[in-house]
Amino acid sequence: MVTISQLDTDISALFFEPLQLVYPDTESQYRCKTINDLDYAALGISRCISHTKSGHEFLQHHIDHGREGVSVDLFFKSLKSKRRLTNLISLNAQLVSMMKEKVDDPFSRF
Repeated sequence: MVTISQLDTDISALFFEPLQLVYPDTESQYRCKTINDLDYAALGISRCISHTKSGHEFLQHHIDHGREGVSVDLFFKSLKSKRRLTNLISLNAQLVSMMKEKVDDPFSRF
């Protein structure tokens, strides 16, 4: 499992680099003043790979380790946003396309 403090490393920068590369080609971009689309996507990925058991615990660890605070209310409201969902779906499609060119799909034979 990954901890929040491990996300401030050179490896983390390399891990999230593809997000930054494909983002300009995504749909439904918006410059939100509280949490931009790239940070939101990275936060969601970090949540999935973290050791925390709940979203609240994740956000608390996020803040406790010196990362910029995201209110629980904003984070969970953002999960309901159709625009964010459209952006994440587009971001995922761009990443899938990029990764197909760089990495063999180990499941393609199935």
